Amino acid sequence: MSIHEDASTWRRRTAGGIPYKHKTLEGEYAQVGSSATETYILRASDLQAFAEESFPFTTAIGGLMLFGIERPLPNSTCLFTKRIRYKGLTDGKPIDPFGADSSAPNGTYEEFVEVTVDYEQSSKEVEPNQEDPITFLEISSSASTNFLANTEGSSGATWYGPYGNSPSNNTSAVNINIPATVVEPSIEWSFRWPSVPYEYFSNTLISRLRSYLGKVNSGPTALFHNSPAETILFLGYSINQSLTWRKSTGVTVPPLSVDFKFLEKSFISEEGVQVTHNHMFRSGVGWRRLLVNGSPLFSTAMLDNVFR
Repeated sequence: MSIHEDASTWRRRTAGGIPYKHKTLEGEYAQVGSSATETYILRASDLQAFAEESFPFTTAIGGLMLFGIERPLPNSTCLFTKRIRYKGLTDGKPIDPFGADSSAPNGTYEEFVEVTVDYEQSSKEVEPNQEDPITFLEISSSASTNFLANTEGSSGATWYGPYGNSPSNNTSAVNINIPATVVEPSIEWSFRWPSVPYEYFSNTLISRLRSYLGKVNSGPTALFHNSPAETILFLGYSINQSLTWRKSTGVTVPPLSVDFKFLEKSFISEEGVQVTHNHMFRSGVGWRRLLVNGSPLFSTAMLDNVFR
């Protein structure tokens, strides 16, 4: 394999037009997984561009989300770049792929680099689609149970006023009518949007989050496996921003990773009531929908729209 020819004549090109020589390919299959490693020869001056093509930014233009997908193994539909390593091609000859020594005499540095690309499976089986949040969100959940315990033994418990400085008219906080067997199952859902363009977060997403915080779903949604209306409560979100080596035209601030927290309260009580966040346990009666001044405790919204 000769590299002593103009790189513009090399037969192979990346999707972004970077010429390369293919040196080796190896990999493995397992019952539920696969991985591969390729070795390329690139011009040292193309190294940064190759890395940026391999790990592109997610961007948003006029409300249209353009998802950055890692460069795939050529002609593969399931293996994508996870890391890139590089070194000099000629032993004993240094490389300067970033032009740190621009005044060096010709021939001081090796013109080419050897690049090793490691590929692994993607966590998503389909390409991200902004109309289908399942395709770009990382989703996890955990279930727990809250026990509404009998307070008969709490003889010293009393209710105080809103500021805690004087007892209210009905001072006893003992309620022997709640049976010890009442349980309140719940599921905590965690969604991660791993790469959100900063401009999109600042101009669009943050206003949605503020308007939906503390609300419950107005109807069944595929994101929560069609859990009934008013059973999913948007608890809150957190963001994380890290510096990055990547560059992209028009991108001045690195993207964000956004985590969303939801709480599901959905079960059928012993008396056959579909319990939601707008249901409370009424002593001696059971689970009942509670209204305050004619309105439910939690207002409703189409929570799917948070991600669209």
